[in-house]
Amino acid sequence: MADEYGTFARYYDWMEPVMVPVRRVLEGAVAKAGCRRVLDVCCGTGTQVAALRREGVRAVGLDLSQAMLNQAVRKGGLCGTALVRGDATRLPFPGAAFDGLILSFALHEKPAPIRRAMLVEAHRVLKPAGRLFVLDYAQPVTIAGRIVLGVLSLVERRAGRAHYRCFREYLQAGGTDALLSSGNWTLLERRSFWKGTAGLYLASFGHTADTKDRRP
Repeated sequence: MADEYGTFARYYDWMEPVMVPVRRVLEGAVAKAGCRRVLDVCCGTGTQVAALRREGVRAVGLDLSQAMLNQAVRKGGLCGTALVRGDATRLPFPGAAFDGLILSFALHEKPAPIRRAMLVEAHRVLKPAGRLFVLDYAQPVTIAGRIVLGVLSLVERRAGRAHYRCFREYLQAGGTDALLSSGNWTLLERRSFWKGTAGLYLASFGHTADTKDRRP
């Protein structure tokens, strides 16, 4: 099977300067939740995995793209049990194996059935009190947010026709908020970024709690 990210892997980290503050918030959320063993699904070139491991978290990165994983090894020295090649809809791990699971800008680029399958697998490999951390797009409610979304749409369009179609459908369906609520996930906390066009969502499966919504 061809690696659709084979060429893109070399340029993936060009976006890191924009992601640095977002990743730091995610690292803080993982620490606050007390997650010691964390799976980063669709980990790309492993930046988040490496950062979490430096903080003492037993983080594992999974990606279907061997090119992405190779880049992770080259740039960050990740290897062995820290990186696994695998399908996000058929995770190669036993049930209840992780305290936390990260999906960082991994859902919007997939067709709806695959998104749902990814969340089913996330539930399976999380411990009963495990936490799901989702970084992805949301529907902005302000004019400034819509302007930012217009710029982001240009970036998403460059990723290819299929990718852009999934991105558009994701937002039209209500973004991350709608996806989580439709899958029996309870939103525990939400932090918005980029004028409300993206967010960090902390969720638990079937757990009931008041949502904390913080918008910088």
